Amino acid sequence: MNIGTLDRLCDIQRFVATGKNAGGESIGSWQTFATGWFRREYQSGSEGVQANQITAVIRHVYTGHYQAGITPKMRLVDYTDVYNIIDVSEKNRMIISITVERADSE
Repeated sequence: MNIGTLDRLCDIQRFVATGKNAGGESIGSWQTFATGWFRREYQSGSEGVQANQITAVIRHVYTGHYQAGITPKMRLVDYTDVYNIIDVSEKNRMIISITVERADSE
């Protein structure tokens, strides 16, 4: 992998629960698990209607150096854009590809 193409400094965050609310849902905060340089490639985009709102779904693949422990329960933060991680694949424990998705409502 050409290191010059890794032009996006991103944080991988995990949710750390600190308790439960009255409804039994976990409450807590997102904390940085790892930071690294990645290359972003657009994969797909779509629009639809969900709960009477127009929703746009954007999917990218971020590729970077291998980092152990990244799972689909985490999220990726690229500057101010926050993406849910939906898939993680690794090649020879050297390169990691993270597929992310973000849904925006209008």
